[in-house]
Amino acid sequence: EAPPVAAPAAPLTAAQKEIIAHEMDDIRRDHQHFLVIGMPTVPRKNEMDYLLRTLDALRDQVAALRAPLDLGAAGGRLRLLPAAAQAFLRGAHARAAGLSILVVVMNVSGLPHGRFLEAQARYRDAPFIEFREHLDPQPLEGPQQSKNRNVPNAKVRKQTRDLVALLRAAQGRGRHFLFMEDDFVACPGALLATLHYLWKADARAPDWLAVRSSYGMNGIALQDKDLGAFADYMEQHQARRPCDHLVVEWFAGETRQAARHKRDRPHFAYRYNLFDHVGVTSSLRAQASPIYPICYEMLHKGILFEVEAFDPKQCPGDDLWPCDRQGDYREVFQADVLYDKDRKEQQKREHARAKQNSLKKQSR
Repeated sequence: EAPPVAAPAAPLTAAQKEIIAHEMDDIRRDHQHFLVIGMPTVPRKNEMDYLLRTLDALRDQVAALRAPLDLGAAGGRLRLLPAAAQAFLRGAHARAAGLSILVVVMNVSGLPHGRFLEAQARYRDAPFIEFREHLDPQPLEGPQQSKNRNVPNAKVRKQTRDLVALLRAAQGRGRHFLFMEDDFVACPGALLATLHYLWKADARAPDWLAVRSSYGMNGIALQDKDLGAFADYMEQHQARRPCDHLVVEWFAGETRQAARHKRDRPHFAYRYNLFDHVGVTSSLRAQASPIYPICYEMLHKGILFEVEAFDPKQCPGDDLWPCDRQGDYREVFQADVLYDKDRKEQQKREHARAKQNSLKKQSR
């Protein structure tokens, strides 16, 4: 059966046109990008091409903002959306036209990185991608492994310092910043969904502190004005907690220092996971791989800490939590149909098999 034909997007209201005009004026005046995506990268075992896959997906979605919206791209998954959701995407696509996006890719390994060099060659003419090298001046002192994974060892502390360097390189370059890891591929429609929740957060609480749209250190949006404070916080506390824990305690205001910066500024959680983790599969490791969230899986408290998770009971008809305050921008992207239940069941079966094989090896 052919998918329903989407109704054309409703024309922009006068208020929406005024908001867009202000956005573009601010960006032109400050010579800033609307969104800067920061991506640290390191060489992988067997030169796995995670970085290239991740950048290819971003290239396609950035390029799509400059062309008519094609719902048949990326395997045609977006054609599964109901007519109202397709119309929403058309409206978001029209609003995004002309917005400037910059991707900063930073080799933080201090080692030869073949895929990084390959990406530089492939994207040498892409104006929206910038490549940088960072060499951490601090030696890897202390044990490389820790019995308690919540106590950072030398390698984890270096990872935190690498993110500090990335934040400092991105600071002042754009209005919003988004963390991406080099082995998380953007899901179909993820870039438009990201722009959507940034517009929505700006409308609900212009002074918002963070928006969560994935897990780990991926899919965390911040405002440019906060990058310096967060970089300082991570640098100061690198020996106490891993970076993906520090970021939550910082935007949730869980320490006195973080609370002083947060004040009464809200942080938001987006309903869906917008990035697909391709960096770990059960075939690459002996032990069972974790069951990672897949594209458009709901980011509930079973996946994230409760303080950063989307709450469907509080916001059943919304895609941004909390939803107790509303602004002029109230559109909702209803994308539940993009969650692939069959793939999730297959993932669970593979996890169970890997876990069983791991137990057999341990019993020998």
